Amino acid sequence: MGRFKGSVCLVVNSFPDRDGRWKGVFNQRAAVGLSAHVDVSVVHLRAWRPGRPLLKFEDSGAFPVWRLAGPFVPPQLPWAEPISVLVYPRFSWRRIRGALEGKTMLHSVGASFAGVLTSYWARKAGCAHVAQVTGTDINVDLASHGWLPWVRTWTRALNGVAFNSQYLLERFRNQFGVVPNMRTVYRGVDIERFHPEGSRNQILSGLSPVRFLFLGGLARRAGDPEGRNRKGGETLLQAWKSAETDQRMRSASLVLAGPETDGSIVQRWRSSLNYPDSVVPIGTLEPTDVAAYLRAADVVLIPSLSEGLPNVAVEACACGTPVVASAVGGVPEVVMDSTNGLLVPPGDAVAWKQALFECQMHPERLAVWGENGRRLAVGKFDGGKYVGHLLDLYEAAQANANEINNRYPVNLRQ
Repeated sequence: MGRFKGSVCLVVNSFPDRDGRWKGVFNQRAAVGLSAHVDVSVVHLRAWRPGRPLLKFEDSGAFPVWRLAGPFVPPQLPWAEPISVLVYPRFSWRRIRGALEGKTMLHSVGASFAGVLTSYWARKAGCAHVAQVTGTDINVDLASHGWLPWVRTWTRALNGVAFNSQYLLERFRNQFGVVPNMRTVYRGVDIERFHPEGSRNQILSGLSPVRFLFLGGLARRAGDPEGRNRKGGETLLQAWKSAETDQRMRSASLVLAGPETDGSIVQRWRSSLNYPDSVVPIGTLEPTDVAAYLRAADVVLIPSLSEGLPNVAVEACACGTPVVASAVGGVPEVVMDSTNGLLVPPGDAVAWKQALFECQMHPERLAVWGENGRRLAVGKFDGGKYVGHLLDLYEAAQANANEINNRYPVNLRQ
């Protein structure tokens, strides 16, 4: 476990609240884990709206949470995020500076908004700053507006960066160059909760094998310049429809879960199938139910068009369920082709159709792939190691901040 003993403030775009008890649950888990070792507080960044206080304090018991509301351009409008990044931190500084007083480390989660904003605050407060790069921030947001003057200099206030995958580290390096203490820090998974032994969802258990499970949903991210569902749901629907008439797929079944999988688009698509009863759309799952679905599935499908490192891939491996996934982003760090699943070209419905056939024709491989995935999860993605890796990074980042301050007694970072 790291030796860092300072105080940490997590600055996050999402955190569970009354509007969404599962939003930002990974941020909540990180805060809970850190609170066992260091003094932690959370600043939850929100858009202001009528009736919402600009700053609200909540005491969770383990750590304080500050809900900070500021001006945020609706994501559907052009240039929404870069304008918000310019205005929000300056508007909010006087309100939040008291919550940052005495903190030695600011840890921002999500580079494109929280990271750029926290860099401004770190310079003002004279704090060390660790940013966490998660995926969409570097793949989409910073790729589109990272060149802007008030964005491209944000890395000057970084003393360390945690990346959710090695792929994200390399992509960041290519765009922003080298900054101090760049490390891949896998968030991992609770390998006791996500385990091959345990309850199995009855919907999936009652279907015919091979039972395929897709959890990505069909929602489009607001403000995405390409306007696509980046979880690849459309590719999967196309592949399944073209495959279903083949004799090899007659006994296969598919469960569709996630946002909008129980909506009109899927209903119309399902009604066009020759065998609609083989497809079960169920909508958004409660996170507490995910493990039971993963255990009951024979194969988990991740046809994403872009990824940092998908949590569901790690969770499926921990449950001993093989994964068929697009070979994008950090996915190959979890899915080894023909070892614990298959890698498929993203957006290629013909290749995805063939991958479905391969699983259906060789079910004897699935058990072996599942066992290999479980071993990988235990050895590489044990979530119990995450907090220790963060504390090690904080220690290195604090040393870097001290070195800078010693070199420049007048804090030029201000």
